[in-house]
Amino acid sequence: MFDHLRNGHEGSHHFLVDGFVTAVAIRTLPSVNAWVAARCTLPGIVAHESARQGGVRLEIPDFGDAPGA
Repeated sequence: MFDHLRNGHEGSHHFLVDGFVTAVAIRTLPSVNAWVAARCTLPGIVAHESARQGGVRLEIPDFGDAPGA
């Protein structure tokens, strides 16, 4: 009944893979790419490091936009 939930991400892998394969086929960037992932992930990584250092303020790096975006 809920087979689409068994992958642990509520079925999102299918959409991510489709987006990636489509982007490769048409030679463009997928909507979820390394730059988008960095923007979503880096704040948490930096917050963790800040906590390890007693709550000091740390800058979140900005890697800019994807080439050709």
